[in-house]
Amino acid sequence: ALSYVDYAGEPVAQISALRPIDGWTPVSRNQLVSWTGMNEAWLLRVWDNCPDLMFVNGIRVTRTGSTISRFDKVMAGRDACPIQEIRPIDTARMKADRKAARDTTPKP
Repeated sequence: ALSYVDYAGEPVAQISALRPIDGWTPVSRNQLVSWTGMNEAWLLRVWDNCPDLMFVNGIRVTRTGSTISRFDKVMAGRDACPIQEIRPIDTARMKADRKAARDTTPKP
């Protein structure tokens, strides 16, 4: 199975918060993918003090002005989870690889 982590680029200092987060996917107890468009996604790693991350129905990300940076937090249930790292995800490559994997899967 292909993992979001496999498609994450180098860490960045901040991302624009002008486009709202329109979806998110928990990856592990301290990682999530936030989507800011159909083809724009970010892997956020938070501190390990975020046990509710895998179980909440929704999240909120704080922002500093018009950016989201390591000074901000992911709010998941009662947890305020400081962001440790932000990495862009190569969604084009990920989608192409997933399509290729589907195309080569033998059909019964």
